Amino acid sequence: MILIDVTFAFNKDPSPVKLNLGVGAYRTEEGKPLVLNVVRKAQHQIVNDPHATRSIFQLWGLLILTN
Repeated sequence: MILIDVTFAFNKDPSPVKLNLGVGAYRTEEGKPLVLNVVRKAQHQIVNDPHATRSIFQLWGLLILTN
């Protein structure tokens, strides 16, 4: 499925609680930024992990995650 297909599927979906995942930034009906719960959970885990690195990785990412 390509990005335009995601947009078409979103537009056809009659659900009142749908979320358009075809855009890069999510907003509420009021136009405020919407942070997905899974993102909040990941942020919480990283912030509370004393061993988590705060380094910026190279373009190819963290080697252990790309192999």
